[in-house]
Amino acid sequence: MENNENGQNNVISQQGGQPVPNKTTEVKETDKPVVSKKFKQETYTAPSGRQYLMTFPGMRKALKLQSDAAGSESDMHQMFMDKILEGNFNYPYFNNLDDGVDKQKSIDVEQDDGSTATFKIGFKNIKQFDDFRDSSIDSQGQFSEYLASEYAIKNLVQNDISINYFDEHKGYTDIMTAISKISNDIRENSEFMVVMNAVKDFLNKMFQ
Repeated sequence: MENNENGQNNVISQQGGQPVPNKTTEVKETDKPVVSKKFKQETYTAPSGRQYLMTFPGMRKALKLQSDAAGSESDMHQMFMDKILEGNFNYPYFNNLDDGVDKQKSIDVEQDDGSTATFKIGFKNIKQFDDFRDSSIDSQGQFSEYLASEYAIKNLVQNDISINYFDEHKGYTDIMTAISKISNDIRENSEFMVVMNAVKDFLNKMFQ
């Protein structure tokens, strides 16, 4: 190996001993990609057969949209519906879909005196599902059972009770367990969440 007149290293060719400059690749903003990601579109087909067209708005705008919606599940999903999905998609649209997920139920809990308390619980709409998840996260970004229970008893239980009710009655664990099961079913099987996850996967590919 020898230095050229600019002080750069040259590799000596094994054929003829001629110096061959090192090859480096300099990425320039003006380089033209083979396929532009800007305004790239993909169509996601949900298990129901319904199709959803997604459009990538370009790196700068996509990063700005994601940054503005960070920290809130509902804000992020609203952004997906408003800015990435093509068409008139919103929470009411997904509320009206029959995706086979039961979002409400009643549970019976036997009390110490032998009586039975019936609790009607569940999500009145998909927006409540997102709000529940947002409301269950503390200032450190961690799940808080206290915050989750405060939201659940106030908003997801139709009975007129508060947390104090359970100072003298049974049913707290049964209620929270049932709400958790409904939440998991919505997260894994509802059309709303499978579409939101598809949009998230689409954006992750575009950010590569």
